[in-house]
Amino acid sequence: MTDAMAHDNSSERQRYQQLFHADGDRTDDSHASVEELRTTPLLTLGVKDHVEGTSPNVFPQYGVLGFHVGEDESIASGEPILMNTNAPLSAFICGSQGAGKSFTLAAMLENCLLRNEKIGKLEAPLAALVFHYDNDGGSNSLAEVVHLASSVKINILVSRSSYFRLKAAYESKVDAAHRHNIDVQPLLFQDDQLTIDRMHKLMSFSAAEGTVPLYMSVMQQILRDMAVANRPFRFKDFEQALEESGFESKQNQMLDLRMMLLKSFSTSGSRMLDAARQPSRPPLHPKRPTAAGKVDRSNTSLSCGTDERAPIPATDVLTLAPGTLTLIDLSDPFVDASTACQLFEICLSIAKARAAAAGFVVTLDEAHKYLQQTSAAASFVEAILSTVRLQRHKAARVIVATQEPTISDALLDLCSVTIVHRFTSPAWFASLREHVGGASAMTRTEGERREMFARIVALRVGESLVFSPSAVVRMGEGGGRGVVPGRLGAAWVKMKTRLRVTRDGGRSEMSVRVGEEGQED
Repeated sequence: MTDAMAHDNSSERQRYQQLFHADGDRTDDSHASVEELRTTPLLTLGVKDHVEGTSPNVFPQYGVLGFHVGEDESIASGEPILMNTNAPLSAFICGSQGAGKSFTLAAMLENCLLRNEKIGKLEAPLAALVFHYDNDGGSNSLAEVVHLASSVKINILVSRSSYFRLKAAYESKVDAAHRHNIDVQPLLFQDDQLTIDRMHKLMSFSAAEGTVPLYMSVMQQILRDMAVANRPFRFKDFEQALEESGFESKQNQMLDLRMMLLKSFSTSGSRMLDAARQPSRPPLHPKRPTAAGKVDRSNTSLSCGTDERAPIPATDVLTLAPGTLTLIDLSDPFVDASTACQLFEICLSIAKARAAAAGFVVTLDEAHKYLQQTSAAASFVEAILSTVRLQRHKAARVIVATQEPTISDALLDLCSVTIVHRFTSPAWFASLREHVGGASAMTRTEGERREMFARIVALRVGESLVFSPSAVVRMGEGGGRGVVPGRLGAAWVKMKTRLRVTRDGGRSEMSVRVGEEGQED
């Protein structure tokens, strides 16, 4: 090799070396390290104070989530654990009923929505979208996030068929002084929101499920013709085109079922349904003359003559505003879990298209009650996974709260934070061990597995084991650089969730109450 060639090779190597930073050469305020800190989902107060000494703008907003109550010597006892509300994150919260998972969920939502110096710093509040479905019945089937109404504006969207029941139920759950903070409206889509893809979901069409029904083929052609002609979707035109197509009796029955669903969640469709109904009905118990010839009015409260119907909002109800919470509760005996998932997915699609610049947080409340083994649930989970994968581009946060960690292995794999409250199911533990990095790394032997499971079973109400490899919660020696922040990595931290600043509505109903202390799910 000539001297000239050696010189050229050396120059080329030097140019490339300028682009390389070995880990040992990086300082905690280098660009890469600062970026890791900026996007960490969790940090401790000690880490924040240390970083702000050299880089004051790394954590512009955060909220305290809980306190360290474990044995990790690199974290001070009682050290506040902060949730980084400035960066996208994805969290999976699980645990048995009454262990504290809904309490933790509420604390996370408070951090995202409330400007309150008691819990942290929030310069740009997020918008929250919460999905809830529970057909168990009773007052306990309501979404507990409604108790944030003591400090947060909450828009509650429900099916028209459950409007009056849920409106009364939610209003009774909120103190009179804060009732102005909730607004219950029917969930109705505007015509321009019913794209071909969303219509497919509402009509229960999936190309992966096999033969396409005739009515779906015709419907698809009508929608395609509208798109080619650049005509806006109008429900009346769509229904007329379907009627002119002509179907056999069996096909008509299937079409009618799906059309009724579509109309009941569409603004223009609901107007058509109301117009087609009788304006009034005869009383259920007609007034009857008494012996004295007077009219008996004792049963007038049972009359159906007024035929009161749920309102049809004049404007779009699915809007997201910073500092507000939109709760979509589809608990309804006429809406099954699969249909709820279809509607949730459409709502998520609309929300992602119009999210506020500050970002939004998507929450699946009591997810085990609707994420079942159905194609609709699988499709909704895939939409959530897509949101997690693109969360940095969409400024999105995703929180899944469920009793059962077995609802989705993929969600467990992707979430950046897993918060495990007390449970006693070996099957749940096996799912966590296989899909949560810190849990799998620390349970390689049978003895380690027994020890970890025993720790989970022994957790008290409000306590949890937190797994988050990218969380920067430790302070330790930095190899000649003094004390520096460190990541949690393949480990866990024991946390006690902080007290809430909004009302706690998740306490168990007891025969006799002896006090109001403590936390519950």
